Amino acid sequence: MVRRLLGISIACFALIVSQPVHAQRGLEIFDFVLQEAEREMQRQQQREYRERQRQESERQHQRFVQTWRACFANELA
Repeated sequence: MVRRLLGISIACFALIVSQPVHAQRGLEIFDFVLQEAEREMQRQQQREYRERQRQESERQHQRFVQTWRACFANELA
């Protein structure tokens, strides 16, 4: 998605900059789109990081449960 957004923004930038009257506005729009793409990349990285943390926590929990069962022979009392 980020690549597609970046590609569209570059195409729009080239089109707008080709007309000198709109060049400054085109640069502002390009900067805005680029910032949004960077923010989306950061959000994606944060989602991936949280997912890795969740998976690691789940693995640790499963190991704990296995150890508990091995030590107490499934007795919860």
